[in-house]
Amino acid sequence: MPAGAQEKNGTLPSLDLPKAFQSKVPLPVSEADLPTVEAVEYFKVSDEALQLECPVFTAEGDLLFCEVFGGRVYRLTPDNELTTVLGENELRPAGLAIHDGRVYMAELGDFSKHGSVVSMAPDGTDIKEI
Repeated sequence: MPAGAQEKNGTLPSLDLPKAFQSKVPLPVSEADLPTVEAVEYFKVSDEALQLECPVFTAEGDLLFCEVFGGRVYRLTPDNELTTVLGENELRPAGLAIHDGRVYMAELGDFSKHGSVVSMAPDGTDIKEI
């Protein structure tokens, strides 16, 4: 049927899609039969609306992550104990990495002219700009 042609009842032709493809966010054909699970809350960091990013695991199994606009770095242990490694500051973290016992942070700065990479001891002290 030529593009733009209508069926005899006046409707445009359409594909008869399986139900899995009719959602607001349809799955690609190659992923339609993959098993899925619904995410559930694992740990609540705060009642505040925080932008949490930069997840990285330590050799001990702790999860380090940061709060972008306050500059804080948190540590969550396997026992679900949350501590603040680096309190609120002027840094705007965009990524964390661990190397040779130090924590490295890529930070956004003022979003236009300034940004940097800093390193710190695992307890948030001894901050050095790279």
